[in-house]
Amino acid sequence: MPMIKSLHLTAIRFCMFVLAALLMQSAAGSSFPSDNATGPEVAVTSAADRVFRLLVETNNDSIIGGSAFLVSGSRILATNYHVIQDGITFHIGTVDSAGNIRSIPARIVASYPQKDLALVEALDDLPGQPLELEGRYPNLAQELFAIGFPAAADIHDIVGDTPFGDPMFFAPSVLNGYVSRVLKNRWFRNQLQHQTPIIPGYSGGPLISPKGGVIGISTSIHKEANGISYAVLAADLIDLLNACSLPVRILSPSPHTSTAQVALEQPKTTPATKKDALMRSNLSVDVSDELIERANSLLDHGDIVSARLMFDYLRNHLELAEIYTGLARTYDPDILREKGILGIKGDEKTAQRYYHLAATLIRKSQSLKYDNNTPAKNSRCSNSYCELVDSAGGPYVSCTIAN
Repeated sequence: MPMIKSLHLTAIRFCMFVLAALLMQSAAGSSFPSDNATGPEVAVTSAADRVFRLLVETNNDSIIGGSAFLVSGSRILATNYHVIQDGITFHIGTVDSAGNIRSIPARIVASYPQKDLALVEALDDLPGQPLELEGRYPNLAQELFAIGFPAAADIHDIVGDTPFGDPMFFAPSVLNGYVSRVLKNRWFRNQLQHQTPIIPGYSGGPLISPKGGVIGISTSIHKEANGISYAVLAADLIDLLNACSLPVRILSPSPHTSTAQVALEQPKTTPATKKDALMRSNLSVDVSDELIERANSLLDHGDIVSARLMFDYLRNHLELAEIYTGLARTYDPDILREKGILGIKGDEKTAQRYYHLAATLIRKSQSLKYDNNTPAKNSRCSNSYCELVDSAGGPYVSCTIAN
């Protein structure tokens, strides 16, 4: 009996040893990710460091918030056009490594209104490298992460003070979702529908793939159906950046990047080209600038006939790309349709002829910016407001003097 008891105890001890070893192995396999983890949480955390709160002051002295992310260089950020369109002043909120809040002034440098895209430039350097863009369309059910600043998630104290002094106010939130489908038609040929419960404040923030690339920019939610959200795909953002000659980090090519490469553009007239044009006319610099500004204002307000007459008058005195482009827009059927113009029929052939003349002048002026085949440091829309616009002949770039 004592010998049997001894064997029994030895067997029990052996079983306990084996069980303990199995538990230790299981625990090691299910531990938290190490510092060297490479999962989506690492990529998203890294991307979140390049997403910033955008504060926009409007005409009625109110401040609205949105999201923006670093997309080119150390100062250019992407956001939604609807976030900035009514703004007067703009600030980028960020927190440095010491926990100090910084409010950096910013300005609008480019937009693509029909795609609800805009670019803003911070007036000081921002931390980190630009996010990389996935040009290709995502697959159905692909996982994604929305990063942004939902106002409803901010904590306000009982007194109701604004949280601008709280560093957590400038810490982005993250939501997880999936790609539902890509909507394809003329105006939204690459709009993304996704299943991510975004709310106001996420607008302008990136949709990140598990690998850390930007596949879209949050824009809106369905008003009558829960769980349906929309975004502009990174392909359109690549088009806008290329059109404005801004460097961009691309993980995969866009299906329509060639559009931006052949886009017509209307840059700010350089002093040399404008001086030459004025010498051949009887208009002064001030008068020509005033008339061009007035013609553009008439066009913006829908007075197509008056705008066309003024641009035509200018065309007979000056040979400038901005004049030909303005004249082309008064004939462009898509521009007239967009502005709801009735009683004036568009003429696509005439519009294309003037667009072509503008492009020819642009190519001539671009040759002045190159010396020994070395590109100038500034972009084609340097010190100008660059707008990518869809027209009957495809997208073109319109650059106007910045305020």
